[in-house]
Amino acid sequence: MRKVGTLPNQNSARKFAHFMASRKLRTQIEPQSQSDTSAYNVWAIEEDQRHEVAEHLEEYLANPNDVKFKTSAAKVVDKSTKPAPQKRTRFRQFQMSREWDQSIWKRCPTTLTLIVLTGMVTALGFNVEDGIEGFGRQLQPFLTWLYIVPVLEDPESGRDAWIPALGLKSIYLNGQVWRPFTPMFIHFGVFHLLFNLMWLWSLGASIELRRGWWRLLIFILAVAGVSNLMEFWFDCDLQEGLSGILRYDPSPFFGGMSGVNYGLFGFIWIRARLVPRSGFMIHDQTVFLLLIWLVACTTGMIGPVANVAHIMGLLMGMAVGALPLIKLKSQTR
Repeated sequence: MRKVGTLPNQNSARKFAHFMASRKLRTQIEPQSQSDTSAYNVWAIEEDQRHEVAEHLEEYLANPNDVKFKTSAAKVVDKSTKPAPQKRTRFRQFQMSREWDQSIWKRCPTTLTLIVLTGMVTALGFNVEDGIEGFGRQLQPFLTWLYIVPVLEDPESGRDAWIPALGLKSIYLNGQVWRPFTPMFIHFGVFHLLFNLMWLWSLGASIELRRGWWRLLIFILAVAGVSNLMEFWFDCDLQEGLSGILRYDPSPFFGGMSGVNYGLFGFIWIRARLVPRSGFMIHDQTVFLLLIWLVACTTGMIGPVANVAHIMGLLMGMAVGALPLIKLKSQTR
């Protein structure tokens, strides 16, 4: 997949997408970033169509009001209103010509719902007296239901406490099956919250637009459940030397969306490299930044961090991203 140019606005993007569809040229047209919709990148999915797409784009930019572009758009809209069987293809093309008319809530319901829920949970657990440090510090009854195991307030010290002897028994004895997933909604500071929501929007929306809301939801629940359980059981801190790489140290005092975000990152990173025609892409600078941040967190320089959740999320995302290659190799044996 190659970038062939840019379009100045959403209307131009929609019109050119219709024209490409009428010519049966496979393209992907999307905003330059999730937060910047002032310009749209045009990508040619098929390498052998790249020059043809580039020529049409140059022609369109020179004269966007040409009658052939308007006629093509009308034909595509007319065809889209007629019921027709949809062919299943190996690689899903991003159908921008039908997506632009939908609201962002319809295009990314899973991503936006998770962002809203995380914000609501943060507001409910916020202690105004502690200022910006009040995220999660004041133990609210609501938050005790979101930790991976029941957390209580020690009457003597006033600090959070739990009963290690119970372990995860509350999950299956009391039917509290949500606990492995809900720690992702708990955040402990402004930076923690904004950093995670920024990456959730950037990475989650990218997957949801191409794979659909229900696939993203299943993926997020799987990553959250596994990474949170592993974080509960184990700890990773390179300050302790080799013995701290992975040690058994059960603790429920963790939270955040970062394990999920690393899962989303791992999926996009590997899928973009193994299946270029999938439509996923991620800049090398972003890969470098997230991997450096992952390593920095394990050294203890950042403070207490759910390193095991980060690593498990990344590994799960990479594994799912590599599934097409794994399937292909198994079929050729």
